[in-house]
Amino acid sequence: MSLFLTFLLVSYPLVIHFSIRAGRPDIAIYFIAGVLLLPLILSLFRLRRPALWMVVMAALAVILAVLGYTYAPSMIVIPPILIFSSLFLFFGYSLRAGGTPVITRFAELILGDVEPDVRAYTRKATLAWMVFFLTMLLISMVLAL
Repeated sequence: MSLFLTFLLVSYPLVIHFSIRAGRPDIAIYFIAGVLLLPLILSLFRLRRPALWMVVMAALAVILAVLGYTYAPSMIVIPPILIFSSLFLFFGYSLRAGGTPVITRFAELILGDVEPDVRAYTRKATLAWMVFFLTMLLISMVLAL
C-alpha cells in the first residue's frame, strides 16, 4: 500500500505537467479528486466503517470533481498554494514557545539526545525551511495571477 501511495505522490507532478501540456487541466483535478477518494474506497473494500475524515475527504473530492469540470484552469493553481502554506504553518507552529522544531525532531530521531548547540542549529534550520516555504508560497501566488 505504501508503495502505491508513493507512486501516486511521485506521479502527481507528472500528471499536472502532462494535463496542462495537453490543454486538459481537468485531468489533474480528477486525479486529485481520485486520490482524495482513496481512503474511503479502501475502507469500504476492507468492510470497515469509514472514519469521519474519510467522508469529508470524499465530499471534498466530489465537490472538486464537479467544480473541476468548469473551473479546472483556475483550480490547477490551488494545490501548490495549499501545500506550501500548510508546510509553512506546520514548520512555524513547531517553533512556538514550548514546541520542538521539526528539524530538531529529525535530529533526535537520528542522533538520540542532542546537544544544546545542535538544538540551536536545528531551530535555525527549521526557520530557514519556513523562509523557503514562504518564498515558494509567494512565487506560487504570483504565478497563479
